[in-house]
Amino acid sequence: RQTAKTVGVINGGVGTSLSGSYASTVSVVGTLASQSKNDVTATAAVVSQAKSSRDSVSGVSLDEEASNLIKYQQYYTASSQIIKAAQTIFSTLINSL
Repeated sequence: RQTAKTVGVINGGVGTSLSGSYASTVSVVGTLASQSKNDVTATAAVVSQAKSSRDSVSGVSLDEEASNLIKYQQYYTASSQIIKAAQTIFSTLINSL
């Protein structure tokens, strides 16, 4: 088994074993993965909040739009009836002359 004592050390540095180096690498990778997961969660929350804020300011209410369409349809129908009545009146006036 390889240990820090059995690894050759150059220039007075501190040696490390293969298993120690592996454990250190796994620890660093685990820490970075955990931080990345937290970053993703935080970013998703920020994006969700930003979308909610945007939609509350500039969102379109489908119910409101549907009621507006019905209202505009009723206006159109009323206008066409007025035009039809005016045409009938003018036709009657012209024919009576």
